[in-house]
Amino acid sequence: MNEKYAIGGIGSTPLFFGEDAIGYNGTPAYFLASLSDWFNTKALYPICLRIIRKTEELFEEDQETAEDKHFYFLHLIKFYYKNRDINNNLDKSIIYCKKQRAISSEAAKMMMNNPMLSMINLPNHTGFEKLAIIEKKNKNWENVIRICKQAKQEKWSGEWDKWIAEAEGKLAKEKNE
Repeated sequence: MNEKYAIGGIGSTPLFFGEDAIGYNGTPAYFLASLSDWFNTKALYPICLRIIRKTEELFEEDQETAEDKHFYFLHLIKFYYKNRDINNNLDKSIIYCKKQRAISSEAAKMMMNNPMLSMINLPNHTGFEKLAIIEKKNKNWENVIRICKQAKQEKWSGEWDKWIAEAEGKLAKEKNE
């Protein structure tokens, strides 16, 4: 399989990364979710949507680790949020953000203990970020604060203090009006 999929890919990165790869857990759903990033453009939306739907059909959530779910949900959030103005994609984006957020603490522990990742700090958390942005656009300042405080407490990278301060300022301003 390594030889078959070594050609293609981006630059020197092959399409297939092998069994020991960090970005591929071996399931068809995870492979397709990762593959969807390559097709996530306006011009290729119909193709990417078919890939995403097949991914959702194949994904066996109860069989995956929190770490694998985290990255799987990341791909779906990226697709649905990018295309949020089409059909009910914003709602689907929110669903996957909430799913990713629900497993965030467990995923964080697994990532920090994964020797293949050798992380010093956790990366940004797309689920927290997109939910905070959506709540900010809806002027739901208390939700923004709650989301950002959870992300900060779990030590996900991001501008959580800045977003919390901004939301607290907006909330105080609304209460004074």
